[in-house]
Amino acid sequence: MSDRIDDPEKWREDPKEVFEEWISYANYSKRTQTAYRWIFEKLTDFLKESQISFDKLNNAIFRKFMISISSSRNSRRIYSRQLSTVLSHLTEIGLIDDNPAIAFLSMEKGRTGRKLPDVLSKEETELFLKFLPNGTTWEDSRIRTILQLLLGTGLRVSEAAALRTEGVVLGENPNLRVLGKGRKERIVPLTESLADLLEHFLEVREEHLSRSSPWFFSDSLGNPPSPSGIYRMVSRTLTNAGIVKPSMGPHLLRHTFATRQFEAGIPPVIVKNWMGHSSLATTMIYEHVVGSPGGFRPV
Repeated sequence: MSDRIDDPEKWREDPKEVFEEWISYANYSKRTQTAYRWIFEKLTDFLKESQISFDKLNNAIFRKFMISISSSRNSRRIYSRQLSTVLSHLTEIGLIDDNPAIAFLSMEKGRTGRKLPDVLSKEETELFLKFLPNGTTWEDSRIRTILQLLLGTGLRVSEAAALRTEGVVLGENPNLRVLGKGRKERIVPLTESLADLLEHFLEVREEHLSRSSPWFFSDSLGNPPSPSGIYRMVSRTLTNAGIVKPSMGPHLLRHTFATRQFEAGIPPVIVKNWMGHSSLATTMIYEHVVGSPGGFRPV
């Protein structure tokens, strides 16, 4: 599969072109591809005319688009289902926070419920950590640190890939200074154990770099990791651990982090700031995960 499909920046730059690559890998009939392509182009044209970038797509904007495209409720449901698959992919790679097509379909059916995010249970989390690369090679150390950081901070995959060394603050009150959506900086605290892990990685990193690099997780040549590369790290570790989820990428770890904060009783507004959400409503969905039947509950 093309790396472009899993790269949020490529979708921002030319969503129609990357969509063509994405749909060519999907197992759809030509008729289905034509229908999906038509509605996706309508959505991208609407966003362009409204001067809204894809990473700003939310429930309100999506609803406005749906109403503009058709007055028929049945047609809107069909279009939403067609868009739901690709928007789920954009959610998975971290371009958008939630799939607005799912929320729209719930609203159109007269229900206030939303599809709850996929998360790792505590047992699955322990299993995931157990199957992290445990070798002593530079690449094993790099993968292990990236995945533990995602699970321990809830960063978007694009934010982890673009993390700069100067943004990792160690010592007293360790934290990350993350440049998120809209180039807004936020501060994400680090636990003592995670700070120790990053400090150790920083020491190892200096021994393996052949040239200076501003990227914290740069490879030996000084290049930052790609979002698609990190996606494969997560997916491969989950598969090796025997964990199967509808979502098998970095967003699963982000959802798990947020859920853990609600478990621990962290106030929603603080979780919102750590996650970089633009709306508190997006953050509050994790409260429902904690309180849902069979879901997580504080212990």
